[in-house]
Amino acid sequence: SFWVQDLNQQCFRGWHLGWSIGLGLPLLCLFCIGLPGAIFFLTMCNRRHMLPGSSFSRHYGFLFRTYKPSCCFWEGVIALQTIGLVALSVFGNTLGAYHQVVVTGFALQVIYIALVKYRPYAQCDAQIVMEYGVICLLLTTLVALTLLPEGSVQDGSTNPAYKMVMGVVLVVLNVAFIAFVG
Repeated sequence: SFWVQDLNQQCFRGWHLGWSIGLGLPLLCLFCIGLPGAIFFLTMCNRRHMLPGSSFSRHYGFLFRTYKPSCCFWEGVIALQTIGLVALSVFGNTLGAYHQVVVTGFALQVIYIALVKYRPYAQCDAQIVMEYGVICLLLTTLVALTLLPEGSVQDGSTNPAYKMVMGVVLVVLNVAFIAFVG
């Protein structure tokens, strides 16, 4: 494969190999493993110090105040979800657009199931907004799947009227979500 920023530079060859191993691999470990791990460790090991007004709560409350005490670690889950979706965006282009959208839809379904099963948010409104947000993303992804040439039903070309209607549906869906949240 080739680097998207410079199509003459082949991935993991020459200077790209040196930078990806020398800088990319340590940063990947630090941010993709270290950050969620640190959040899990920090919140789970200090559960008894999470009382309002405590020193720990003043310094690290932004990591757990939004969530129920039983899900104080959920910010680490959010970090893992974000890392997974970004990795899919970066490395998924080798799958092709159709399969990348299918895998993204699957990932969003897993995220939604986790949200519904654990209901981590302390405020009911926050839980509802997050659930609706993931549903909106999932519906947008599924409609986008039908707009790809591989998703069309006949000769590989999607009807222009269908594209227009689905474009309007997506805009209305997303504007309705923003209006609901706002």
